[in-house]
Amino acid sequence: MLFSFMHDKPNKIAKFEALFSKYGKQLLFYIKKLVYDKSAAEDVLQEAFIQVYKNLEKIEDTDSIRAKNYLYAITRNMAFEFNRKTKSMETVTKGYDESIIMLDDMQFMKSISNASIGEQLDEALGQLEANDREILSLKYGLELDDCEIAEILRIKIFFLYLW
Repeated sequence: MLFSFMHDKPNKIAKFEALFSKYGKQLLFYIKKLVYDKSAAEDVLQEAFIQVYKNLEKIEDTDSIRAKNYLYAITRNMAFEFNRKTKSMETVTKGYDESIIMLDDMQFMKSISNASIGEQLDEALGQLEANDREILSLKYGLELDDCEIAEILRIKIFFLYLW
């Protein structure tokens, strides 16, 4: 793959880099909501972008909603494939936050409180069905509207409300 990448046309490489720089962080956030494992999420993102690169000719305009939805569909499929392989839908225990060390007592208490709320939220989200968790991630994490969510999930908007 690396060898063929080095010999590709500069405009293909530029298109790929534009997609990665524009959507990479958003897609990683989205994947983390689906697989709950940072290192696995990064692997899934890498696999998704390998698929994107192989099918780059399907993307005409990197700024189009169609390109965005295509990327999300590939990413979603890769995350689900990862979950099928590992059967891992449980949350991973998070390590301590090293930034807490430098905080005063009031900031420390606030940080602990926020961490507790985050853990409770992660636990509650972990109890939801994968579809519900995905919709919440798209709606509130990525701030997509209902039409965009329906298009990414490849369903009619009416069914989104029933889901």
